[in-house]
Amino acid sequence: MLTDQQNAGERLKVLAEQLAEEVTLRQYERQPELRQRFGPSGMARTMQDSLYHLRYLAQSVALDSPLLFINYIVWLKALLVPKLVSAYAEACRELENLL
Repeated sequence: MLTDQQNAGERLKVLAEQLAEEVTLRQYERQPELRQRFGPSGMARTMQDSLYHLRYLAQSVALDSPLLFINYIVWLKALLVPKLVSAYAEACRELENLL
């Protein structure tokens, strides 16, 4: 018999591809410039990255390992925050150029 955590992890694994696609579509809707900048291959890479993250997190849930889950989130935040700061700075520069 599976534990609640194993069931939740398995459910997340089943939904991972659908969730990754939805996350990618929403990101590209909110940031249409990404499509112009990176094209279809960029969208495919974004979806693949999202799928990888979701599968890893699903496995940590299935293993009932909060430490694996938290460590991954901390690592991912460290990876993504500099990119967000860079994107914010770029947006500010573009806004200044318009003014």
